[in-house]
Amino acid sequence: MTLLRLSPIVPYNVLGYLAGAATVTLPAYTVSLVAILPGTALFSYVGATASSLLDSCQKAEGGAVPHVVTAAGILFGVAAVAVTGHCTKQELRKVRRGRAGGGAPPRARCSRPRPSPPPARGEQ
Repeated sequence: MTLLRLSPIVPYNVLGYLAGAATVTLPAYTVSLVAILPGTALFSYVGATASSLLDSCQKAEGGAVPHVVTAAGILFGVAAVAVTGHCTKQELRKVRRGRAGGGAPPRARCSRPRPSPPPARGEQ
């Protein structure tokens, strides 16, 4: 769930709906909410910078500084999304390799161990 939250392609509301329809536990969902922060910060920064850039262009006092700051912010934002995507692909490859090896899929940290079945009647 956390890796999906880091993806800029899928909207947050769609992920929330899918998590509700799927068997995502509440602790896993709550931990994955932290992954919303980088995207939210990026969108907020781009929106605030675009607003201040528009104001400075309308006043015609800004010069080249706002343009450089905006370009640097967008560049760092795109780089952060690219690095996140790359790391996500690497983690997914690790998970796929683990499943292709015939072993059981890795268990989530917050999942509880399954209780053992009750003993048969003759074994009591």
